[in-house]
Amino acid sequence: MVRNAVCLHNANVKIIGVKGSEKYKFLGFSHNLITENEEIKALENMPNLKSFIVNNPEEVRKVILETYKIDNPAYIRL
Repeated sequence: MVRNAVCLHNANVKIIGVKGSEKYKFLGFSHNLITENEEIKALENMPNLKSFIVNNPEEVRKVILETYKIDNPAYIRL
């Protein structure tokens, strides 16, 4: 869905997510990562998509404002 509907159309879509972890284990496999940056590695070859990993509230603000200015798709991991 992300590849076909967002990336290949170079849609101005911003996807905001959180890193999966053991805390979300009860939600099933879709909410757990096998490796540290599993979702980043899966997204790095998506056309037109830029990924951001933010570590603190200041970075969140900076990245949100930066991605607001671009028309390309972006993934922001909080």
